[in-house]
Amino acid sequence: MEKGLPRFLCGATMADLDGKLLHDIYDSHVCILNCELFEALYVAEQKAREAVAMRSKVQKEKEDAT
Repeated sequence: MEKGLPRFLCGATMADLDGKLLHDIYDSHVCILNCELFEALYVAEQKAREAVAMRSKVQKEKEDAT
């Protein structure tokens, strides 16, 4: 084992390190996209709930007026 290098890097070639870096970047990108997707779904759900509540309120007001 070479001195000063972490155990997982010992004997690794530059191609191995580049592949690991690319894999880590890809994983980070996927995580960010998932977070953005979950946030968009959450906002869409909130808007849908607001629309249902508003529709229900308008329907009730319409029934009360007649």
